[in-house]
Amino acid sequence: MRFGRDLHLHQSPEWVEHHVPYNRLKNLLKIAVERATNEQTCPDFSDVESCLDQSIAVHLRFREKQDNYLRQQVEKTKYYHHISCRVFDPTSMCTLSQIDVEILCKLFSKLSQEAFQLLRYQRLDVEAVSRIYAKIDKHLEGEECHSARPNYLDRFMRQTPASVRMAGKLDLTVARIQERRSDPSRPAYPQPRLYEALRQDHPSTVASMVEESLQQSNLPRELFLFHLLELAVYELRPNTVRTLLFDVLPQNDIAIQAVLLNRLFMVLGLRKVQLSAPYSCTLLCKIQDLLCQVIGRLGPRSEEVLLSEDELGRLPLHYAASAGLFGVCMAIFNVAKSWNTTSRWCLIMHTDKRDCSPLEYAVISNHLDAVLSVLFYLERLLDAPYSDDGIASLLSRMLFTALHYGYEDLISIISWTCSRVCQRPRTCEGASPLHVAARTGRADHVRLLLGNICISDVNSVEPMYGWTALIVACVEGHQSIVDVLLEHGADRDHRDHRGWTAQEHAAFRGHLALAKAIAGPSKWEAGTDGLPAAPLTQQGAMIKALHQRSQLVVYLGSLQDGKQFKHIELRTPSLRSKASDYNLALKVSSPWNNSVRQLNLSLLSDTANQPLIFELPTPTEAELCLELLDLNDGPKGQAQLLGGGTALLMDNLSTFGENRESLVRERTVPILESGSFQVIATVTFTFLIIKPFQHPSIPSVRECFLRYDDFCLVGHRGFGQNVAGHDYLQLGENTVECPVIPISCQSGSFFCRDAQLTRDLVPVAYHDFSLSESGTDIPVHDVTLDQFLHASKIQSPMGHPSSILGNSHYHRNRRSRSLARDNEHGAQQMQERMRHTVDYMNKGFKPNTRGHVIQDSFATIEELLIQLPENLGFNVEITTEAGVAPVAIEINTFVDKILEKIFTLSHSRNIILSSFTPEICILLAHKQQTYPVMYITNAGKAPVLDREKRAGSLQAAVRFARQWGLDGIVLASETLIICPRLIGYVQRSGLLCGSYGPLNNVPENAQVSEVAWGVTRKYTNPTFIAPVRCRHQYSDGRPGRAYCHSTAGPGWR
Repeated sequence: MRFGRDLHLHQSPEWVEHHVPYNRLKNLLKIAVERATNEQTCPDFSDVESCLDQSIAVHLRFREKQDNYLRQQVEKTKYYHHISCRVFDPTSMCTLSQIDVEILCKLFSKLSQEAFQLLRYQRLDVEAVSRIYAKIDKHLEGEECHSARPNYLDRFMRQTPASVRMAGKLDLTVARIQERRSDPSRPAYPQPRLYEALRQDHPSTVASMVEESLQQSNLPRELFLFHLLELAVYELRPNTVRTLLFDVLPQNDIAIQAVLLNRLFMVLGLRKVQLSAPYSCTLLCKIQDLLCQVIGRLGPRSEEVLLSEDELGRLPLHYAASAGLFGVCMAIFNVAKSWNTTSRWCLIMHTDKRDCSPLEYAVISNHLDAVLSVLFYLERLLDAPYSDDGIASLLSRMLFTALHYGYEDLISIISWTCSRVCQRPRTCEGASPLHVAARTGRADHVRLLLGNICISDVNSVEPMYGWTALIVACVEGHQSIVDVLLEHGADRDHRDHRGWTAQEHAAFRGHLALAKAIAGPSKWEAGTDGLPAAPLTQQGAMIKALHQRSQLVVYLGSLQDGKQFKHIELRTPSLRSKASDYNLALKVSSPWNNSVRQLNLSLLSDTANQPLIFELPTPTEAELCLELLDLNDGPKGQAQLLGGGTALLMDNLSTFGENRESLVRERTVPILESGSFQVIATVTFTFLIIKPFQHPSIPSVRECFLRYDDFCLVGHRGFGQNVAGHDYLQLGENTVECPVIPISCQSGSFFCRDAQLTRDLVPVAYHDFSLSESGTDIPVHDVTLDQFLHASKIQSPMGHPSSILGNSHYHRNRRSRSLARDNEHGAQQMQERMRHTVDYMNKGFKPNTRGHVIQDSFATIEELLIQLPENLGFNVEITTEAGVAPVAIEINTFVDKILEKIFTLSHSRNIILSSFTPEICILLAHKQQTYPVMYITNAGKAPVLDREKRAGSLQAAVRFARQWGLDGIVLASETLIICPRLIGYVQRSGLLCGSYGPLNNVPENAQVSEVAWGVTRKYTNPTFIAPVRCRHQYSDGRPGRAYCHSTAGPGWR
């Protein structure tokens, strides 16, 4: 889900137009699927395949070009330092000085970074294409799917780029050079006396020793002097540099050449990076001034020298801008004043073999002064009658590069220049700077752009999805940017190509506070364009085959937001470096299953939607094997095993006793290094073991009784959730009698009960996680059935409370529902006992308490199924004890015991199974297909108490429900009331849609939901009779009325 949204974080902005356009391909694929659905035909992916063909061709050409460029850089560096060009042999560096080795190490490190950048480019595009084909596979069947893949993906992946081999060799070479640098026996310079004079900055001594040193060196005179000058620049010795430039070189009839300037600019740039002391910075300025003088003295040769290309296609200005030498750049521009207009434009627009101009190198490296010098020169060129057509494109790319890296100062000056040259800069995908800034979350950048260049672009639309910057900000959940855009007149009612508004995007992704804040007068009238519902599946195709084997479900990382640990923690700097270069992969497998998954660690962004599923022979053999792989270090580019670890997952069950397990499902496994067995990493994952469920009453086939056009009311916790107020009569929840009243209303009504297990594994109807009636915060699963029932009877006149109160006259026969003062004594004592429990302190009361509601004894699930008429539907909401105790009943046992009661006693009753817990829903979907399963979620409603990633939004809930074959979702009514058209989205996704919450009790909300948007299932709260669309008639033909009940209960539309 997040790969496409986070793709820009992994891409190099300067290469973005050469990447495989993943989002464009995904959009084309969606269009093809929607067209096929509307026409009821097989999807035609010809547009997707055509775009893939073109994208892969662009990728391969660009990759080959960058490979060649990188190879030329390496060969040039080795040639200059007289290193063998065939192999990286550190022994060939024995004649180099310490300074040469230091410079060489920095150069190779920079080349290694470029090689890994190219490697990331290749792996990112392979991942993108793989994901596109995974999506295509879902819609194609048989040989058609397998015959298409080799034409594209295999051809794309089987070529091992030279950068892969080059990156590994460069990385190894840098490590070996570092070892050489630490060798104390290596001389600082082969000629110590000459080097000492240079280091002391004695120019006369250096000049006098040149001839003597030439005789001792094997280098030609010109190369020797160039090398000596390079060392003087690197050591920041201005007096020696002056003497060599203006005395020694002229005496030896050596003219200043571009190759010398390029080298000096590059070396000075390497030295500049590590400077911090003020004195050193002063010396660097003096060196830069001397280089400026050299450029100024070129005279008529200036155009020839400064427009000379080297082997890489670069001009001296490329090196100066890349090094951030402001003074040198200005000196070059001052000399260029005397050139003709064509040459002046060529100076600034010339691109090297990497397709980069001097301005691009300055922007990428964030050299503000160098960028200012280029833009100042550009301003003067723009006043000339001749102009270059590529300047607008160049400035646009630089603006987007600065936005990507967050270079605030560069954004300001480039956007101001863009306002003169290109009024509407766009990316290769057609997005404006506001779209990019809105995506990054920087409100200050948005304000800056609106003030400089995007004044009229606030409502500009990118062509792919039809999104405005406001929609982008709502998708990302950036409230501050939304506020800025609305201040500048952003259109809150704009609809994208699929008809979605910014508010609907925000609500869909769980940003409910933002969705409420963006609400305002709308030009769209409610009910005019409700989204139609699509049929779930064909009649009779509801039931899927039961899974008869155990399964292991694994999610890498934690599924709870806010937890600090990641899915993998690397403990060594070298591993972290490899991970940043996309060189590490995690291989996940189970020893009893042939399924193996290999995942690139740098591209795991949304593990909550990427479960790994393995079949198991038996649950006791649940094991998970983890291997950490280096994708580069193996022979012939094969992956090399760095370390591994194994998790024995059944230990989680045996540790806490029979039928008990920890509620913490995360496990952390150490990865031991191959050979040394040292811990080099840890992997955290969340797991679930699914055991099959068997029962003789499971029917072979049974259709789902839920339909889109049916309407049913569902009473949560029976006839209504108990609340603190006394505005209306309340029956005690968690009891038998509370659902009796609505039975006569309509046969399609349901009542909802929370099902839990006692310690002796008896399913009971109880909502809260702890049994506060006991006077403690003990969870329900730690009390027996007798203890559970006794907790409610002690305050009831029918419960014989004499054992508690010690008074025999309570045994007298009394009217069962009389509220005499002496009967209140037990209820008062109960409230005193509960006063210090967590649940009572949070709510200020406890449901089903005598004196507050019409109290009755607690009920078991068996009692409800037996005593209530079969024409009353039963929504069993299975609740696990969260946040009360760290250990609970093993989840398969928990679900199985409840399902046993349901299948034994349900007979012909309509039953719905639901849960807030994703693991419960997964088990219900795998263990049975007789009854529909609904996933309940807050969908981002504040306060967000549940940090479960799969429950954070309507988007996450729909994806989870579809992924595991659930029948529908139930979400907090706020989302659907804010954006009722989202009901249609859920239905078009093949799911039933329901809502819960106190807003369902407001008649206006009910009317809007039913009349305007076709709601057919709903929950409400208080126990009054309210008119709704009639689905039931009395026998004499009179229309019936439906009771509205219970606030926190889900209902279905």
